[in-house]
Amino acid sequence: AADLECVACPALGAGVKGWDPAVTAAFGLEAAASAALANEAPRSIEFVLGDDTFAAWSRVFETLLGPGADDAWTIDPEELVEDDVGDLLPLRDVDEICLPRTLWANPD
Repeated sequence: AADLECVACPALGAGVKGWDPAVTAAFGLEAAASAALANEAPRSIEFVLGDDTFAAWSRVFETLLGPGADDAWTIDPEELVEDDVGDLLPLRDVDEICLPRTLWANPD
């Protein structure tokens, strides 16, 4: 991936099969952060979203990374530190992840 300048990740169906779009956004961003920390991410990752998922994804990105500029957010690998369960971003700050219906929050 180090040779790639940019990659587009289609997320047009984010939220299908019962997954909340905010949950898919959080996991997509966590995966991007993990790749950035491992120096395996391209310089730019563009998530391609449908109109119905954009609001949820942008809210989650702002929750996890702070305000963006022109619908763009930056992950600084030097600021990434794993928490007590191995997450690089504060995923528990995304309300939808902590809902009882979210399988990730309640694996039993």
